[in-house]
Amino acid sequence: MKTSLKVFLVLSVLISISYSLPEGNNGIAAKYLNDQGIANDSQVIYANGFEAGKGDWDVTSGGLTAANCTVITSDFNNGASCLRNVATLATDTGVSLHKFFSPGYDEMYARWYVKFDNNFDYLHHFTQMAHYGSMGNIGYGAGLKPNGTDYYIVAVEPHKWWNITYGNMQTSWGSQNPAPGAWQFYNYFYNMFQDTDTHYYGNSMWDLNQTKVNATKDKWICVELMGKANTGNNTNAESAFWIDGKLIQYWKGQMQFRTSDTVKFDTFWLLYYVTTSWTSNPVNTVYIDDVVVAKSYIGPIATSVTASTTAAVQEIRIKAFPNPCNINKAYGRTLKMEQLPSDTSIKIFNAGGELVREILPGTALNSRAGYSEWDFLNANNEMVPSGTYNIICGNRRGKVSVVK
Repeated sequence: MKTSLKVFLVLSVLISISYSLPEGNNGIAAKYLNDQGIANDSQVIYANGFEAGKGDWDVTSGGLTAANCTVITSDFNNGASCLRNVATLATDTGVSLHKFFSPGYDEMYARWYVKFDNNFDYLHHFTQMAHYGSMGNIGYGAGLKPNGTDYYIVAVEPHKWWNITYGNMQTSWGSQNPAPGAWQFYNYFYNMFQDTDTHYYGNSMWDLNQTKVNATKDKWICVELMGKANTGNNTNAESAFWIDGKLIQYWKGQMQFRTSDTVKFDTFWLLYYVTTSWTSNPVNTVYIDDVVVAKSYIGPIATSVTASTTAAVQEIRIKAFPNPCNINKAYGRTLKMEQLPSDTSIKIFNAGGELVREILPGTALNSRAGYSEWDFLNANNEMVPSGTYNIICGNRRGKVSVVK
């Protein structure tokens, strides 16, 4: 990944920008008190508040068991836990988590909360949504111009420098932003500009009419990113990002992401990449919480909603009993689970976020509509140790304490 950054500083006369997108608590999250039940919304593609460990990410760089990427029960934004990701320059560049959706979506929104540690310096690259075509291609393309069908990226990240660049004429670095940097796009697309060294690295567009926003330390920040692919061979693709519910940048026009309407957004990449190119700080820690990916604007977490709305969207929890459960005393030596969605795998994670057992539809003990049992065996047919276990079945969650 390249250390230089190209920024298009554009006057409003050169591009048609209409700040008509929603802002604030006018999205999906407004209906769900503290995000409870938001995963069940018809517009939501994926939700993970790290309440059941790291959850069901498809791919990670560093692995789900990486010691530097853990779920903690302190410093969280909402609920009772969050993800802590530590990048140590001497040993690693941080851990990234990916979620892949097939065949994908023409328009995608992603919202997450991030907190940069008080000692945080600068990162190299941050979170994106993209088309990669398959999980095996995730991360492909640094320095390469997309060909219209292989990949495209819409990303937002805090950047160290305020680059003075327009079009393909790079002039010089601008003023340095205070760490962790100023929020900017870092997009790859079919008709992107070429870098001065003949490579193609992420284009960062900026409307001069808008004031740049610096990321803050030791404070939870609500970040939302939107990408909308072009239709046909038109340059009508869109990208936008919000900080704490305020629309910061919205680009509509000039961009063509793809040459075929079948090439859709299929990846959300919780990218965390820290290198010596941007910092000499030996350890940089970031916290992530309350990730939601959707087909429309999400908005910040609602801290209050009307009583009627709260009743309508009350989250359905998996009822697991007995709880706590003594393996040696439980009737039939099984955990009973009710209020399960039909024809859906049951995933059981330990407190560290590791997948202990996946029970496929039709294979559970005494399974019937909305009901199944677990015999406390892991994937290796071994009895699990005492501890707390999180249960995920579709969009529903449950938790049980197991003792021997």
